[in-house]
Amino acid sequence: MVKKTLNIGSKRFIIESDSGEEILNYIEKKVSELKEKYRDISSTDEILLAMLCDIAEEYYIYVERTNKIIKSISDKVSKKIGGNFIEDRSF
Repeated sequence: MVKKTLNIGSKRFIIESDSGEEILNYIEKKVSELKEKYRDISSTDEILLAMLCDIAEEYYIYVERTNKIIKSISDKVSKKIGGNFIEDRSF
């Protein structure tokens, strides 16, 4: 298990990961970017809430994009005429 310490506002957080150091480095980088983005917010709780909202919005966008790609691929695969697939090169 890998651990890393993050300072957000006036609080210190220790985060852990079984997945490896890469994910903790990503989290540390993202927290640093968001701390800069929300540097004018004084309350640690408000900083954390703003960060969570920002990350949730980013996650939502990625999920929506992924679902559109999956649907597009699924639609292309399901188009059949006489047992043959129609190839769609429109993308």
